[in-house]
Formats: sequence, C-alpha cells, structure tokens
Amino acid sequence: MRLISDSIENKKNIVYINKIKDININDIFHIYDVFEIDEICTLFDIKGKPAALISDHIIHYDNFINNIKFAGLPLYLEHERMKWNRDEFTDWEYKTNNCFNFMINKKQVNRYLCIKLVELYKLQNFTYTWSGADKHFDCADIINEHQNLGKLSPLSSEQFAEILSPIKLEPFFYSDAPGKIMKNNGHGGKEDGGNRKNWNWGLDKMFSESAVSLITESLSFQKASTFTEKTLYSVLGASFPIWVGGGNKQEEMWKKIGFDTFDDIINHDYQYYDTLLERCVYAFILNKKILTDLDFAKSVRNRNMDRLINNRDLILSGKLTEYIYLEIKKHFPGNIPLGIHEILEHFNIDNC
Repeated sequence: MRLISDSIENKKNIVYINKIKDININDIFHIYDVFEIDEICTLFDIKGKPAALISDHIIHYDNFINNIKFAGLPLYLEHERMKWNRDEFTDWEYKTNNCFNFMINKKQVNRYLCIKLVELYKLQNFTYTWSGADKHFDCADIINEHQNLGKLSPLSSEQFAEILSPIKLEPFFYSDAPGKIMKNNGHGGKEDGGNRKNWNWGLDKMFSESAVSLITESLSFQKASTFTEKTLYSVLGASFPIWVGGGNKQEEMWKKIGFDTFDDIINHDYQYYDTLLERCVYAFILNKKILTDLDFAKSVRNRNMDRLINNRDLILSGKLTEYIYLEIKKHFPGNIPLGIHEILEHFNIDNC
C-alpha cells in the first residue's frame, strides 16, 4: 500500500487540492491534525478514494465515509507525551487550591463558550491561562442551535444574551517571564514556547493545584473525538477531566483507550447531547458541585488521588503506544503495511 500524507487545512481550496497526488483504492491516506468530514469528501471526490484513512489526532468520527477504513490513532498525543518521564514525578506534590482550571490559547467556538459559561455562572474558585485571542466571536451557528432547540435549550433568553456579549475575563498567559501577559495575534499567543516549555513555565502548577480541568479540545462542531496536550496536561496534573464541547464521546473514547474517566465522580452525560451548545452547557450544569464547592472538590480529589496517579503512570508507561498497535492490528490484520511503519517512524513510535 502506498502512503499519502498531508495536512487537511483548506481542502476546499481547488488550487490546494490540485497539489495532492491522485489517490487510488490501494492507498493509505494519512491526515495530520484534525479535520472536517466535508473537507475530505471534497478531496476524495476530486482525487479518488483510498483504501484507508489514518488520523493522527482524531480517534473516532461518527458516520465516517462509506467503504473507507478509518483508523484513529493518538500518534500526536503519544509523540508529545514522550517529552515527560515517570522519574520526574517521583516526589511530585499535588495540592488542591482551585476547583478547576482551563487553558485557552487559540480562538475556537467551544473555548469561547467555556469562558462565557464561567462568567455566566459567576464561578470563582478557578485558575486559568487565556491568550486574549479576541473577546468577541461569531456566534451565528450557536444562535441557530439555540433557536432550533427552542424550549429545550439549556439557556434562557436572558442567559443566552449574556453568552453573546464580549468576554470580560482578562487575558493571562504563562511564559518564560512569570506573570507576563502574552501578546496575541487574534488567534493565539505569539510567544508559545511549545508544550513542554509551557508546562515548565507554569502550567504544571496550574494543573496540579486544580481538582478539575475543563478541557477544550481542538474540535468544534464535528461529531468526533480527539486528544492533545490539553488532555495530557490534565493527566499529568492529576485532575479530573471534563471535556467542554468540541466533538463528542470524548470520555467514552478515553475510557476505550484504557484510562480511568472517573465517571463515578464526574457526570459525563454531556458528551452525548446533539448540539455543541448543549454539550458545553451541560458539562457545567451536570458537575456544578465539584466546580463550585472547593472543600468538596478537595475532599473528592484527595480520596481518589491513587486513581489519578495511576492514570498518570499509565500514560507515562506507554499505554497510548499499546492502544495504537491494537488498533493497527485490528484494522490491518496480518503484516503491518509499509505505509503504517512510515507513519510510526515519523512520530518516533517504536515498532512492536
């Protein structure tokens, strides 16, 4: 099988599409980063359909294209995870000074909603990092969702009006100069030092001192699941995860990979709501107690610290690589195609 690898940004752009090789039924198509289903449908209509599509970010995609095998592998996440090791956490101390944290750099609809819902519900016991990448957002799609839901919308008209108002929260972003507010270009922090440096510059403290992490992963309206450094930070910081909007079935897929999702503590039913608005709002509504009561959040975290640390040890011990190979063998029984080996080598994943 021949391997074709490419980014999927601007796939609807015909000039861009013309730069991609023709695809045939024996090819494996590897997509970097996240993607929209209509983008690759456009690409495949023009260039032909492959035998299989491999995503290095998206783990599952509801109702994927018929007759194309889809293999979602957390390759990017495992590649980033390799920047840490278990030894550095030997004497790590976890304190619970905040109910929750959130980390937002680039502008994205579920991230905007996360901040606005923190403001709407007047939540207080939290810590955060936000680049300040625009206090406004085009909410046309969210307005449509709210209107289509009608009386079933989780927000009243007055609450929704507040959602549409500009963000009031002040920007703050960790950098190599502690407490320094990052500059941004409207999309994200210009001085982002990379995932490992950002951890060293202050995210380690932010995550390890919070009971919960509100994780705004890199998806918007897609019915899909992805895991990046945002989820990794939560695991390393031993905080309970709540995936606020951006895709669906995040908790279900994280459990499938082999991690504890603490569903006896966190109500993850938000993940199954049909609209992005509902998934974001119910993430807050269903978990109000742990997001507002610091004494409760601290007590629950202390009682479950062994489970949280076990998740950390699992991810630092190759759990993701184990899952990657199980999925490869499931989708490609027998000898692993050469193209798959090329992808694994690109992400420095050891062959098993």
